[in-house]
Amino acid sequence: MAQLRPHLTKDDFIRRVKLQRQEGYRLAYVEDEGAVRSVAGFRVMNMLVYGHFLLVDDLVTDENARSKGYGDLIFDWLVNYAKAEDCERVELDSAVQRYGAHRFYLRKRMEITSHHFSLKLSEVSVTPPGMKWTLWRQDDNGHRFPVESFPTRHEAEAVLREFEARHHKQTYWLEENK
Repeated sequence: MAQLRPHLTKDDFIRRVKLQRQEGYRLAYVEDEGAVRSVAGFRVMNMLVYGHFLLVDDLVTDENARSKGYGDLIFDWLVNYAKAEDCERVELDSAVQRYGAHRFYLRKRMEITSHHFSLKLSEVSVTPPGMKWTLWRQDDNGHRFPVESFPTRHEAEAVLREFEARHHKQTYWLEENK
């Protein structure tokens, strides 16, 4: 799994798997000669668009063991598991740069049925229409948060003065929305 999710430390991986297990996440793997060759993280769930289905969150074969049938074994096991759970389909997302994985999924008769879009919330601030000024707060760890937006600078400054009068350790300031 570390080859697929290199951004996770061992402790982060364990913490996330424990949390996801509470949401139905499971792990399955193919082992050969005492080593894990393929691993899959998955869950069975329901959605309006797909009905009852198996979602593959993570699927990877050891880069040194590819093209030896391990990917087929884990994938076919997932399909059979989904059938046993009365699922209507198997779904998965795959990062756009994983061309080898895409060839594998297409060979396994999967179809490209949609685009997956992502918005990193830490990088955006959505301002309601008509709001020209935003009151911001920075906490002790340097994280910035929008507190509230206002239609006029006068209203924003009044609330800013209220926050500053409380003598919090946090820093508050106004920014004009563009």
